[in-house]
Amino acid sequence: MPSAPGPRVSVRQSPLWMAHHWPEHYDRCTSLGRFHVCRRCLVLYPLTFATVLGLVVFDVPVTGARVAAMWVLPLPMVAEWVAEHAGLAAYSARRQALLVAIAAPALGIALTAHLRDPFTPIAGAPVVLYAAICALSAVIGTIRSHEDLEWEQHHDRDEHARREALASLLADSPATPPGSDRTSPPG
Repeated sequence: MPSAPGPRVSVRQSPLWMAHHWPEHYDRCTSLGRFHVCRRCLVLYPLTFATVLGLVVFDVPVTGARVAAMWVLPLPMVAEWVAEHAGLAAYSARRQALLVAIAAPALGIALTAHLRDPFTPIAGAPVVLYAAICALSAVIGTIRSHEDLEWEQHHDRDEHARREALASLLADSPATPPGSDRTSPPG
């Protein structure tokens, strides 16, 4: 069943490369001039590229603790993503920015490893695993929200029908004075 269209938002839509959110989700963006920019991307990419630059310029190897960091640093962000899409946590811009800032160096380390050894499993495994977890939770969350919307629409329709039936019954019944008993004979 198609869902009812949402409210119109009188905000200019930003290009997809700047804000891959619909206007009704621009609360997940930061305004830069007259455009909206995805807050997650605004934190993620500069910190990721700063990490890559630092590792490449100083020729830091991607081994040991840095490999562990690729697995550990994204965990809070992934947990928050899953919780939000499961309806267990409300969206928070500050929490999102903080957790992305913690996770961004892990992506920088993975990108550096990939630049040095393309498609190395050391870099690819955590990225693929966490991306799959986030994608799956987003799909499940979307399906659940559509089911909730359909249930709500069905409930509203049934409630409207019940109210119509009650109004019809009340309109067809003769008026009874308060305190009188219809079953007792007059007298």
